[in-house]
Amino acid sequence: SWIERENLPFTVLVDTDRKVGIDYQMSKADSERYVAWPDEGRRPAVVIDENGRIAAWEADMNQVVQIDEMINRCL
Repeated sequence: SWIERENLPFTVLVDTDRKVGIDYQMSKADSERYVAWPDEGRRPAVVIDENGRIAAWEADMNQVVQIDEMINRCL
């Protein structure tokens, strides 16, 4: 519902079991939190290409317009 409510201009991976986050070392397997280092207060944004490789990574990206611009740079 959050994705629909925000009307995001890009696709969001819903990783409820944190498998992708753990695989990309954004989450710790032994933690309940999604972000591996929540004390830093950062929300990383990652663009994953069609081959499963990281095309872009920003350590702290909270604004939709910033994320959209990052995605468009990868196209």
